[in-house]
Amino acid sequence: ATIDPANPHLRELANGLPLANLTGTLAARYGGQNPARGWARAKTGSLPGVTALTGTVITSQDRMLLFAVVADQAPQGGQWGARVALDNFIGSLAALGS
Repeated sequence: ATIDPANPHLRELANGLPLANLTGTLAARYGGQNPARGWARAKTGSLPGVTALTGTVITSQDRMLLFAVVADQAPQGGQWGARVALDNFIGSLAALGS
């Protein structure tokens, strides 16, 4: 099956995802000089020892990339390091082409 990018339901879904450093579960993430700040939209997920991020990011060349990343076996007691690593990776995607 093909997906029509002009479908208003798909647009509504994509626009409803949290925006890096601005809304929802990403409001407090991607601060400072992270190139994905304001350009990544994603859904977060976590379980004990696991953190994940799935969404879209716009690169410096105005290309939209889709991503799904998972950090497994994070140290017990905190996911902070895994989240920072995922955010830095998505920042690297946003900087592609610059």
